[in-house]
Amino acid sequence: MFDRWTTSHRQPLTLLLSAASLLAIGILGGCLFTKWTQPPLMLVPEIPVQASGAAHSNTIAAATGPIDDKVEGLFTLDFLTGELQCAVLYTYGPNMNTFGGIYRINVVEDMQIEATKKPNYLLLTGFANYARGGRSGNNRVGASVVYVVDANTGNFAAYGVPWNPNAASRGTPQTGPLIPINKGISRLAPVRE
Repeated sequence: MFDRWTTSHRQPLTLLLSAASLLAIGILGGCLFTKWTQPPLMLVPEIPVQASGAAHSNTIAAATGPIDDKVEGLFTLDFLTGELQCAVLYTYGPNMNTFGGIYRINVVEDMQIEATKKPNYLLLTGFANYARGGRSGNNRVGASVVYVVDANTGNFAAYGVPWNPNAASRGTPQTGPLIPINKGISRLAPVRE
């Protein structure tokens, strides 16, 4: 009686194990077949992307640009005073997440704006890879050039950021004037009013 009971209960278990084994073999075969029939995966090289942004209102313009490979600057231009400022957010070192670099210059004289005229500024940033030699110490010009344009006169000017990456890594605050690089005029013909 004992043999009959164990034999009759083994039969469904054997069928269940056989079905599960066939299912597993089918899934494994399907996976291997699709692996061999698919084209090989292509590795896409890493593409570094850098972007800067700009925005403005009636009285202020703002733009961002890289200062070096680890930090960027926020450039702001106050239309009412002509004050151009670059604030650099330290992203490393002991003063991380603080504006450790603040640079300023007034653009009214460079832009040759008359005191009675209301300027209509544009603010843009560009990339400049200046040679690293020739300057004393660790100071160098940052990777961004900020361009200021007065849409009324057509006058424009370019400014650089004096940057010391070693001071940034130590968390040392950096201040001073922005560096005037060059200026010019885009509107050569007089405007009739």
